[in-house]
Amino acid sequence: MWTWLKKLLQGSADEGVKSFEEEIAFLPDVKYEKRGLMSIPIGKIVGSVGRAHELNNTFHYRKRASTQRYHSMHEAMRAGRPSDPIQVVKIKRDKTETEYYVIDGHHRVATAKDAGFETINAIVTEVILPDNDAETC
Repeated sequence: MWTWLKKLLQGSADEGVKSFEEEIAFLPDVKYEKRGLMSIPIGKIVGSVGRAHELNNTFHYRKRASTQRYHSMHEAMRAGRPSDPIQVVKIKRDKTETEYYVIDGHHRVATAKDAGFETINAIVTEVILPDNDAETC
């Protein structure tokens, strides 16, 4: 009954995630800096490196059902067992707008989103845009 309202408020899962490759395709002089391990807000994870076309906006695969791997991760997270950090690329567009794109860990992101987690551990590499100074998170 409330499915339509949930989709309206959250956006349709069919919308997909942003493509990192499309975001930086026309940017000149892009540099990368490793930031290391940190806790990042799940709400700021908006896209994927190399898999955007395969994922919906909840980071589940569009054309296949949940896998045993997903279910195992979900149970482990619910039980409080730690998982490996995901790997992401960070784009900081200005002082208030930051986005993260998943390199490795799409199942972990889907599981964490479904479980309602607010943060997730990640190994972060930041894209340094030509007109932004490098700053730590």
